Amino acid sequence: MSLMRNPEAINSATLPNRKSPWKTVEEEQEARQSAVEAQLNAWRAILPGLLEKFGRLKDPRRPGSIRHKLTVLMVFGLCLFIFQYNSRREANRELSCPAILDALRSVFPDVDSIPHLDTLARLLERIPAEQIENILGTTVRKLLRNKKLQALLVEKRYVVAIDGTQKFTRTVPFAPEALR
Repeated sequence: MSLMRNPEAINSATLPNRKSPWKTVEEEQEARQSAVEAQLNAWRAILPGLLEKFGRLKDPRRPGSIRHKLTVLMVFGLCLFIFQYNSRREANRELSCPAILDALRSVFPDVDSIPHLDTLARLLERIPAEQIENILGTTVRKLLRNKKLQALLVEKRYVVAIDGTQKFTRTVPFAPEALR
């Protein structure tokens, strides 16, 4: 069967447009647990190298006023991306819970407290974006070289989707065929 006709074969995280496949609470919990375990395995493979590269960034902050390590702030930046928070305010509210701190400490012993995400924003304003892009590019190249993304191939090519919604909006359509 072609992958184009069976998009769920591309990635098990693809969201079908149908009702829940689970019949019991136990089935759902087991499926969610296995999904979390699979993600954790992927992050365990990627994070050490990524954090080591983040640790090599030059910290632009004043040494006397540093409360959180650079790598800890970058981990929280990754959390913003992974958990797809809409705003720093929402992320501050969700990520500052004591349960989150305990969970993060079990994975990242360097996390001694939860930084306010405005601190992360100020840090990212001062780090040249090219440096972070280079780190992420190197990480993706390593994943490609080690064939870790093979399951995402569609007809021997990677599908790249770019969401440009809300980058530029207007109240009047610029053309009659424009989407709203």
